[in-house]
Amino acid sequence: MCLHILGNLKRLFMLFGKVSMERVLQREAQSLRRWMLAYLVVVFGWGLNPLFMFWSLETVTPIGIAFGRSVLAAVALLFACLVTRTRLPPRALWPRLIVYSLLVASIPWMLVAVAINHTETSIVGIISATMAIWVFIINLLFFPEQRPTPLRVAGIFLGFIGILIVIGAWNGIGSGTAIGVGAATATVVVFASSLPYSHRYLTGGPETLSISPISLSAATFVLASVETLPLVLIFGGTHGPVVPSAAIGVILSGTVSSGLVVVLVLYVVKQTDSTTASSMAYLTPLVTVAAGALVLGETLTWYEPVGAVVVLLGAALTQGILPPGRHRGRGAKEIENLESVETGL
Repeated sequence: MCLHILGNLKRLFMLFGKVSMERVLQREAQSLRRWMLAYLVVVFGWGLNPLFMFWSLETVTPIGIAFGRSVLAAVALLFACLVTRTRLPPRALWPRLIVYSLLVASIPWMLVAVAINHTETSIVGIISATMAIWVFIINLLFFPEQRPTPLRVAGIFLGFIGILIVIGAWNGIGSGTAIGVGAATATVVVFASSLPYSHRYLTGGPETLSISPISLSAATFVLASVETLPLVLIFGGTHGPVVPSAAIGVILSGTVSSGLVVVLVLYVVKQTDSTTASSMAYLTPLVTVAAGALVLGETLTWYEPVGAVVVLLGAALTQGILPPGRHRGRGAKEIENLESVETGL
């Protein structure tokens, strides 16, 4: 009798265990589908942004694009704050946010528009992949424990060699291309400097731990709108009647590539980890290059994809992703966390 009862209990436990495991697997599958969808939206949202800006430049100036993106991103994120009942940051943080908004939105968004106006979107997209390299260089000044190991230094050199390959430096660089490449590089440098600044003054202190990243982003784009408004009023935001394609470009760039993507990046980081999230930066140039070739008819030379591979390899070495299995210290982890949240231009 006892053996019979024990046998029934065993089968009962196995049955409950099987049901519980099936439920766990179903929840995991649902979670995977959700964050993978968000992951792909981020990759395509960032990767297609140069295409959106190219459309915008038909009748909108770089200043107008920066202002339009800021306003639309601010509206999208303020709506997200309203839906989630998230408060804006306290007044004490707004002076710091003024500097941050200049570094993360107002200045780089004007520069990247200038870059796209003078060179191919594919080149701009590939140069943006050097973000990890510039973040590493800048972080050497902010994190003393971050030591330039031989592999990381090799990654820096590989990244710059990759840029020279991408632009075909041996063929000579025209003035227009030089302006475009210079503006694209300046965009990445300014944007990269915003990451250690945000960590030190906005997200790294104990007084900011309770502040939502969506709240910080919403306040940032509100300030960027205020910063670029005087420039629009003085210099103008358009150079002709706004055509539908330009309006669509600004709307998509502001709402999708700037507003929606910020929320989804934070969601991916929460659902996975910073390593998974940071890998999005390595896929966006592929989307940009493909969009430039398929939609804009940009000619893809043999050395552009070769240079892109060299750039991505250099970025992976600098970020500590290669070789796999290597131990990364606190400094490397700080960089990884910073890059995973904001890498889109």
